[in-house]
This record gives sequence, structure tokens and C-alpha cells, in this order.
Amino acid sequence: MPVYAGASGVSGYIRLTLSIYNSAGTLQNATAVVATVILPDGTTATPSITNSGAGLYHFDYTPSDVGHYGVYWVATGTNAGTLEESFNVDDLTISPPLPLSQVKSHLNIVESSVVDDDELRAYILAATGLIEGVVGPLSRRTVTAETHNGGRTTVLLKQAPIISITSCLENGSALAATSYSVDNESGVLTRTSGYTAYTWGGDVDFANFNNISVTYVAGRTIIPADLAHAVLELVRHLWTTQRGSIRRSGTDDYVPGAGFSMPNRVREMLNRYQQVN
Repeated sequence: MPVYAGASGVSGYIRLTLSIYNSAGTLQNATAVVATVILPDGTTATPSITNSGAGLYHFDYTPSDVGHYGVYWVATGTNAGTLEESFNVDDLTISPPLPLSQVKSHLNIVESSVVDDDELRAYILAATGLIEGVVGPLSRRTVTAETHNGGRTTVLLKQAPIISITSCLENGSALAATSYSVDNESGVLTRTSGYTAYTWGGDVDFANFNNISVTYVAGRTIIPADLAHAVLELVRHLWTTQRGSIRRSGTDDYVPGAGFSMPNRVREMLNRYQQVN
């Protein structure tokens, strides 16, 4: 079950459950059960566990931040054993490119049916990640203090296209907006002095390690219709292939050497936006 976080903290909790059986396959308590949550920063927490019935345990956990969390259950004494699982907390400051309702309509799933909603959200995230790997970020997001080495006239920002540059520091000093220019589509940031390209951070190589720090807004203010449809089609492909559909060589879904993660028709919609690094 996905958990979602906002800019000022997590908006909900996740319930983790454990069922313990004896050697006969019957639900039965252990002598003691402990759960350890491993946070994204590597620290741990030990939540209080509720024993709600024979062999049934759970705890409700409110994550402290976005990221990947591990959970380690340990049962000792009677019915001893261990179980490892995990969950992700997604950052809602990066909005998905399409609403769940539009995806359900594309898949001919009635809006009132919610049984597959969590699974569909996961597919939207997966499809978005695959497509952003080709064309760059779809939705608006803030990239904070991305560092680059100086010693040359241009640096390549990592998440293009670029909507705007918030700040740019060179050797710890903020530069005026007139001291650099950016190609929004490619993410190439050029150091300028008047009408002349200038060297970032000076010319001494040993002084130019990660001495350029850029905070910027990446993504698209408007997601083009063909990119939005590419997300829909990739979600549909991932959804249907998990339900027994067969893909054959010669169909538009066949990509030699690439398996079936991204059909040809989706790749065609991405061609003119493909990032070249």
C-alpha cells in the first residue's frame, strides 16, 4: 500500500500486519514479537505492536519523511521466525502527470470501482519514471543545490527541460541572473560576462570541484497531449501484460532487445522529446 507525503510532512499512516501460524497451519501467537522500522536515513524505530487476535499482529506507523522504509519482524519463543518487508513514501510535491480518474477511463474501469486504485497509482508512477528516463521530467519539481564542477564555460543541468533558475552560486557567491544563461530545453547552463562566454569558477582545476551550485525548477508547465497519451498507453500496456495478454513478434508492442516494457507506439510518441546527453 503506497503512502504519500507532502511538502510539510506525511499526510497519513501505513498499517503493517503480520500473521503467525504454528506447524499445523493454524494461527497462533508467538511468545514475543518485535518490529523494527528502518528509515530512509538509516536510523531505526521500534513501534508498539497490537496483538488483535490469535497469531494476528499489526502496528500503525506515521513516516517522518519521503523515501524507502524497511520493516523487520522478529518472533521469538513459540512459533519463532522473521519477516522482512518494505514500503515507499512518495513526495506529493512532485505531482503525477495524469489523474487517476483519467487512467481509469482509459482502461475502461468505472470510476466507482476503487479495488485497483493503489495498484493503478503504482503503475502511473512506474510509467512516468520510464518515460521521464527518455524525455526528462514531465511534472514541475524543484531541484535544490545541484552541484557541478567549474573550469569550463557550460555545465549540463541533470533534469531538463528547465522552467526557471532560482539561484546560482559560484564558489559560494550568488550570481546575478545576467551572469549566466540557460537553454531551457537541453539544460545547458552557460557562464556569461556581457556577450561573452566565461569560465565557471575560474581556470584552476583543483579549485573547481563541485563549486557550482544551482537551484532550479524543472519539468513542464504544460504536458503535451502526445506525452500525456504516452503515459496512458504505457500504463495500459503494463496493466494488461500483468493480466495474461500475450505479446507476439510483429505487433506494435514488440521491441527487439528491449522486451515489452515500452511498446513501439509509446516510443514513437516520445521521439521528438528525447533527451540527448
